Amino acid sequence: MLINNAGGGRPYNLDAPLDAEAWDEAIGLNFTAARRLAESALPAMRRARWGRIITITGSLALKG
Repeated sequence: MLINNAGGGRPYNLDAPLDAEAWDEAIGLNFTAARRLAESALPAMRRARWGRIITITGSLALKG
């Protein structure tokens, strides 16, 4: 079983444009790292013919 628990990043205001650096940071933390860990875990899960991947992410915003 793999549990990815990521989240965070810099807080930002949804009324303001999100710069490319902040976007890349959020994607790297909340998606790319989880995808890479899942890719690493899949071969063992396939050999065992069983597995679960749970991914938990979060984000911060000053207002929705």
